[in-house]
Amino acid sequence: MTHLTDAELVDLEAKARAATPGEWEIYDSCSWRRIGIKGDYRPILQPYGTIRCGADIIGPNRDNDLARIATANPSTVIRLIAEIRERRVNG
Repeated sequence: MTHLTDAELVDLEAKARAATPGEWEIYDSCSWRRIGIKGDYRPILQPYGTIRCGADIIGPNRDNDLARIATANPSTVIRLIAEIRERRVNG
């Protein structure tokens, strides 16, 4: 396994800090799914369609892919980067 370089960690952290903050979750309404801030129904990512409630995120592994995206939210990524840096310093 190749470890992330310090430059890659800096880039990843910058992207996480630039994204919508908070814990993300998948939620359903109107028969389609989107990702939003936990406890707040403003979407972060949602399907695009011209018919209201007629579009959805599709794919053969949709549910797992949505769960991975929601789990890799900015606060989780920032915590993981902090843990990597701490382990590098403390061994």
